[in-house]
Amino acid sequence: QDPPATPPVAPAAPAPPEGGAGDGSQTIWVTGNRQHDTDRIRLLVDSLRELSSAADHDSLLVNMVDRAVALVGAERGLLFTPGPDGSPEVRVARAAGRSDLPRGAAWSTQVVQSVLGGGKPVCQKVGEDTDFDPSRSMIDLNIRAVMCVPLMAREQRLGVLMVDTRASTRTFSRGDLRWFEALADMLAIVWTNREAEEERLLA
Repeated sequence: QDPPATPPVAPAAPAPPEGGAGDGSQTIWVTGNRQHDTDRIRLLVDSLRELSSAADHDSLLVNMVDRAVALVGAERGLLFTPGPDGSPEVRVARAAGRSDLPRGAAWSTQVVQSVLGGGKPVCQKVGEDTDFDPSRSMIDLNIRAVMCVPLMAREQRLGVLMVDTRASTRTFSRGDLRWFEALADMLAIVWTNREAEEERLLA
């Protein structure tokens, strides 16, 4: 009889900068807001519980994107996997409120291709002066801010996870990106563990 599958272990939440409690200095939180970061830790823990109990693989991926949108207060979330030719293909497309995006919803191909090909995360808002500037495509799509991170596990690139927003009052910070990356790491682990378990059962 095969041994039971090892339950997924959530990666550590983003560590706050140096200067935490116990050294006599004031604790500095990831986003600078203690309640906000505490709420996100709870959401990460709840996400692990929900994803680990997802009924099937498709449900797992949908829950994955919904949790990402909720974590950072985005408007949309999309999950891409590499197609036969290596180009990104939409696997899941969700809106805030746990609903599907309309079929054929547009997204910034430059952002997704950059992360899928290079493996480096992107956190960008329109007009921001950085080395990577997808602002033209973002403006054309009326996107104000975007984050996109690779989904990696066991040195395997599973795809990329992207969130964006068109709200002029919402942008993503570097603190948001650190939480988003932590969730993406956790999701990639759950994903690969689920696939390994399904392969074991079919063997």
